[in-house]
Amino acid sequence: MKPATLRPVFGWFAAVLLAGCDYTVPLAEKPETQIDTALVGQWQITLDGKDVRLSVLALAADEYLVAYPSGTPDTLYARACLCQGTEFALVQLRWFGSANARADFSAHPYQYAAYGIEGDTLVARLINPEVVKPAQTAAALLSAIKANNTNPDLFRSELRFTRVKPPADPHAPLARPPLPAGWEK
Repeated sequence: MKPATLRPVFGWFAAVLLAGCDYTVPLAEKPETQIDTALVGQWQITLDGKDVRLSVLALAADEYLVAYPSGTPDTLYARACLCQGTEFALVQLRWFGSANARADFSAHPYQYAAYGIEGDTLVARLINPEVVKPAQTAAALLSAIKANNTNPDLFRSELRFTRVKPPADPHAPLARPPLPAGWEK
C-alpha cells in the first residue's frame, strides 16, 4: 500500500487513538510485570477498506515497543508495559515519537488500553478520557479507573486486530519492509 493512500486512514485512526493521550501521569513508573508474549507480533485491522498494521515487539522482559501504523512514514512509537491494580488486563502506552518527527507527545504522553486475545484476534479498548479524567497522581488515576469499572462508557469503541500469519514456507525469502521516512536514497 502506498503511504499517500494510507494518510486518510491514518488521520482517522490517529484522531481516535491520540485523542486519548490526555494523561500526564504513569500508572507504572517503571515496568513491573512480565510481558504477555501473546501480544508480541504483527496485527492488522481494516479501516476504510485499507489494511493497517500494528507492530508489538518485546523490548525487554517487562516492556514492549509499539509501532502504529507500522511501515508508514507516519508511524507512531510507544513504549508499553502491563499495569497492575485493575480487574482487567491493562497496558500503559507512553507515546514518544513518530517516523516523520512531527508528533509531540511531551505534554500528554500516556494512554491506557484494556486488551484481550481471542485466538488470532487482539481486542483493544482505549480508556475514555471523558469518563476517566486526567489526574495529578497515579493513585488518583487508578482510583478513577476502578470507580468506573462498571461504567459502560469506560472504554471507547472496541478495536479488533487480526494476527498477521507468517508465510507458510519458513524458508521463503524475507520481504524488505519499507524504509522509514527520510531514509530513502
